[in-house]
Amino acid sequence: MIGPIMIGDRPACVSMLGIGSAGDVHPFIAVGAELVRSGVAVRFISDARFAGVAVGAGLMHVPLGGADGHWSVSSLADNPYHTGRTAGWAGMLRDEVIPRIPSVVAALRAAVADQQSDVIVSPHTGFGAPWVAREAGVPWVMMATAPASWCSLVDPPMYPLMPDKDRYRPWLVKLGVAFGKAMTNAALDPAINKVRRTLGMSKGRAFAFDEMMSADLNLGLWSPSFRGPASDDPARSSVCGFAWFDRSEHAQSDAAMRGRLRRLTDFLSAGDAPIVMTTGTAVVHLAEELERMAASAAWSLGRRLVILSLSDDDTQLERGVLRLGFLPHSMVFPHARVILHHGGMGTTAQALRSGRPSVVVPFAMDQFDNARRSRLVGASITLRRRGLTVERLAAALMRAEQEPGFQNAAMKIRDLLLREDGAVLAAMRIRELLARRADQSLGTSASAATGMVPGVTTVDTRIA
Repeated sequence: MIGPIMIGDRPACVSMLGIGSAGDVHPFIAVGAELVRSGVAVRFISDARFAGVAVGAGLMHVPLGGADGHWSVSSLADNPYHTGRTAGWAGMLRDEVIPRIPSVVAALRAAVADQQSDVIVSPHTGFGAPWVAREAGVPWVMMATAPASWCSLVDPPMYPLMPDKDRYRPWLVKLGVAFGKAMTNAALDPAINKVRRTLGMSKGRAFAFDEMMSADLNLGLWSPSFRGPASDDPARSSVCGFAWFDRSEHAQSDAAMRGRLRRLTDFLSAGDAPIVMTTGTAVVHLAEELERMAASAAWSLGRRLVILSLSDDDTQLERGVLRLGFLPHSMVFPHARVILHHGGMGTTAQALRSGRPSVVVPFAMDQFDNARRSRLVGASITLRRRGLTVERLAAALMRAEQEPGFQNAAMKIRDLLLREDGAVLAAMRIRELLARRADQSLGTSASAATGMVPGVTTVDTRIA
């Protein structure tokens, strides 16, 4: 049994910042829930739409943006510019994230003032978190949910303009990384410095890379089977594994999800395993077009299709095609013959965990790198969005279904992922940091409280 870590006469407390879509925020809630189970209090600061989920996991929720919680990046789903292959990511950060930095700073400062921030945890897009941590003199942890956040030369991510290759020439990687960093700094630094001026702070630079990689602890929430540790990873870093939080345990208590599960069960029992398609947050405005293409491709192959959408519309579109609103991917993907998705990190992780092969059509941001890494482990095929046709989509779906190599690779990585628990390992690393802080504040040893968790893989398990 892991005991609590005491800071003075109270249990240690972590302030955790969640920004983005469900795929970005749910892994943070998973880590927070593990901390709570070990006796650490967690104040979770996020868009109000995650309040119910966070509280249900045992976290204290603070709406980001004030009491009404009107702070959300969900509008990126309605803006086609934000899913542009080249500049969409910068537009999303400038339009949706950077203007809300004052809300982030205010919420974290309030947590510090309430003596509820022994450690501050933030995502890569949590600009402002390191500023408050330095002000308060508390440790700061940066948790990244996708490998693209760690800009390695040894194991380089595939950014939107790069070709999809198994390996890249070193000189090309160095040139690409240098160019990418320069362009990112040029796009973001002026906007961030404008916010800093309003907060009475001095001018800074290289916020997206140099500053956001300078944390006291850098945690990668992906499997080492997907992207293992690299020699030039950020200092004080650890690749922990995927942090699972898919709400499947709550499905039976939610009336809408119970109804969808009944419809899904009836559909599955009425025929062969279907293709399962999900568009995720980033391509909602293109969902109708993709649904038509997927339905036509499935029809041409004589296959049935299940479409998972963000809407509450549960519809039998036509014979052999069923659209459902939100259901946890873990409850649907294992029933697929092939999964068609956009390459978001949360969706990619669940697809790999299901043991089913995928066809991935990336649109923006880290999706290109996620798709490439899924392809490299042999579990998927990547299709380019530009020039995509029903015929190309149908051919890729048939290949993923019929070539045994895809199924074998998908099952292999599934078996590896089932032995990992990234939320447990990430929580353990944060507890170690808290224990050192307790040592410093009390002058006594708290290291025994960190505990090791039996049965959890901690070694590099990359597929040979």
